[in-house]
Amino acid sequence: MTNEEKTLVMYEALNDVGTFFFITCKDNIPHARPVSFKMLKDGKIYLGIGTFKDAYKEAFENNNVVLTGCKGPNWFRINAKVSFDSDPKLVEECYKILPHIKKLYEDNNWEMGIFHLESGHAEFKTVITTNKEFDF
Repeated sequence: MTNEEKTLVMYEALNDVGTFFFITCKDNIPHARPVSFKMLKDGKIYLGIGTFKDAYKEAFENNNVVLTGCKGPNWFRINAKVSFDSDPKLVEECYKILPHIKKLYEDNNWEMGIFHLESGHAEFKTVITTNKEFDF
């Protein structure tokens, strides 16, 4: 499977469940938050979280995160290292997808932090079987 195919499998899984969980760790305690924003651009999966939020700060301190979700009996777990991106064009792309967030962030003087999945391991399973598994 090519890297592009792997990225598409992961993106489709995130897209299929709609809301997935973004898991960070602080002081050896995992913290899970529901997230729905994701963006596929230039062969990378991007996530955006306000820089004022604990989830962003924790991922910035420890860039090992987990994305997980399920739909019916199918579930996935993506263990990933994330890389942070400072390109303002990526934030504008995020706002095109979520225009209501742009106004909220501008009105409150908040900043959107953008990062992408850099590398890791992805598993796609049911309760008793592994359907697909790969490193990326």
